[in-house]
Amino acid sequence: MTGRTIKYGSGRYATTELSPQPSDDEDDPLNWPLWKKDLNLFALLVTVCLVSAMKTAFIPVAAKLAIQFQVSHTAIASLTAVPFIFSSITGLASVTASKIWGKRPVYLLSMVFLFIGALWNMRSTTFGTTLGARIFQGIGWGAFDTLVLSSIHDTYFEHQRNPRLAAYDILQAATAWGPPLLSGVAMRNAARFEIHFEILNTFFIVAIPLLAFAAPETAYDRWFIGNALPSARTPTWTTARRSIGKFNLHVPNTHEARQYLRTMKPISSFRGFVDNRTLLQGPRALIAPTTALLALATFLPYSALWAIAHVVSPLTAAILDEAQIGFLLLAPFICGVSAAALFAFWRRKARKDFTLLNLVAALGVGTVLAAIGILSFGLEIHGSRNISFKLLSVLAGFLAVGVYVLNALARPVIYRSAQYTSSNLHVCLRNVADMDAGLVCWKNMFAAFFILGVASAVEARRSAGLRSSVIGIGVSQIFVALFVGTVWWFMDERLRRLDGRVMGLVDMGMLKRAGSFFDED
Repeated sequence: MTGRTIKYGSGRYATTELSPQPSDDEDDPLNWPLWKKDLNLFALLVTVCLVSAMKTAFIPVAAKLAIQFQVSHTAIASLTAVPFIFSSITGLASVTASKIWGKRPVYLLSMVFLFIGALWNMRSTTFGTTLGARIFQGIGWGAFDTLVLSSIHDTYFEHQRNPRLAAYDILQAATAWGPPLLSGVAMRNAARFEIHFEILNTFFIVAIPLLAFAAPETAYDRWFIGNALPSARTPTWTTARRSIGKFNLHVPNTHEARQYLRTMKPISSFRGFVDNRTLLQGPRALIAPTTALLALATFLPYSALWAIAHVVSPLTAAILDEAQIGFLLLAPFICGVSAAALFAFWRRKARKDFTLLNLVAALGVGTVLAAIGILSFGLEIHGSRNISFKLLSVLAGFLAVGVYVLNALARPVIYRSAQYTSSNLHVCLRNVADMDAGLVCWKNMFAAFFILGVASAVEARRSAGLRSSVIGIGVSQIFVALFVGTVWWFMDERLRRLDGRVMGLVDMGMLKRAGSFFDED
C-alpha cells in the first residue's frame, strides 16, 4: 500500500472515481482540461476523415480511368489495393515507433506523406504517377488507422471515453462511404477525376495547422509513476477567462500563446524503452489468438464490401455515369453510419457485461446480414436483365450493416481478453489499442487482395466472375463464423490465457516495472 489518494471527477462526476487514475503531473494528458483533450481529438479526427475519403476516391470513376490510362480494370483496382497494403505495413510500424518516440512525430510524418500524395494525385496524368501518389497516401494512412484509439486512451477517463469513441467510429464510416455521393457528381460535371483531390486538398488548409498546433504528444510514461519527479508544467491556457454573451471562455493572452507554442515541437520529449519487449509488443498483438480469430471472423465481409464497391463501375459504366455510380453507395452510407452509431453505444454496455452469448449472437447476426448482402448483390447483377439499381444499393447496405455489426465485436472481445491478462489498467488499455491496431492491419491487408482478386474475376468473366466470387465469399463466411463461434464457445478461457502468453504478459518480469495501479489503490 502506498497511500496514494484516490482522485475523483468534477461536476456531475464528482462522485465518480477516475479510471485510470492520473498522476500528480500536469503534463499527464489525463490531467489536461477537457477543451484541450477535445481539441486534440478534433485535430486527429479531421485527418482521419481525409484519410477515409481518400480510400474511396476512385470508386465512381474506375471505368473511365481504365479507358483514360489505357490499363485493365484490375490495374485501376490496384490504386486502392496497393495503398491498403502499404497502410497495413506502416500501421504496424507506427505502433512500434510510437512506443519509442511518441505519437506526435509519427502523426506529423504521416501527414507529410498524405499531403505529398494528395498534391501529386491532383496533377497525375498517367497510371504510373497516379499509383505513385496513392502509395504515398497509403504510407500516410497507416498511423491514422492504428494510433487514434491509443490517443483516445491516453487522454480520456473511462467516463469521458465512450462518446469520443462513438464519434470516431461514426465519422470513419460517414467519410468513407459518403464522399463518393458528392465526388461522383463533381467528377461528372468537371469531366476529370482530379477534381476529387482538388476538393480534398482544400481541407488540408485546416488539417495541417490543427495537427501541428492542436495535437500535442499524448504518450506518457507511467511505468515509474510512483517515483516520478515533478516535471516542468506545460502551459494549458487555463488562467485567462473572458465572458462572451452567455459563455465563459478560455482566451489566452500573448504570453500564454507563446509558451504553448514552444511546447508544440515536431519531435516530442517522450522516449520509451528500446528493448525487445517494447519492439515486439505490436507484432505480438498482431498474432495474438483473439486478434487472429477476430480477423478471421470479420475479414471476408469487410473485404467483400470494398471489393464489390470497386467492381460496380466496370460492370455498370455502359449505363450509369459517375454520379449514378456514386449514388449506389447511398444505402451503404446510411446503413453503415446507422450501424456504427447503434453499436458504438451498444459497446458502452457490452464492454462491462459482455458474455459469450453476446459474442455468438453478434457473430451470427452479422454473418447472416453480410451473407444476404454479398450473395444477393452478386446474383442480382448476374441474373437480372433489368437491374434495379436502388435494389443493388439496398443489398450493398445489408452488407455494410453486417460489416459494422461484426466490427462491433472487436473492442468488447479485445477488452475482455486484455482485462484477463493485464497487470493493471494502463497495461490493459495499451494492449487493447495494440490488438485493435493489429486487427485493422489484418483487415486492410486482406481487403487489398480481395479487391484485386474480385476485380480480376470480373474482368475475365464479367458478372459471372462476380457471381462465383460472391458465392465463394458468402458460403465461406458462414462456415468461418461457425468455426469461430465454436472455438470461442469451448475455448474461451484458454484463448485468453494464450493471449497472455503470446503477448509476453505471463512472464511477470516485464510487469514488475509497471507498478500495478490496482495494488497502489
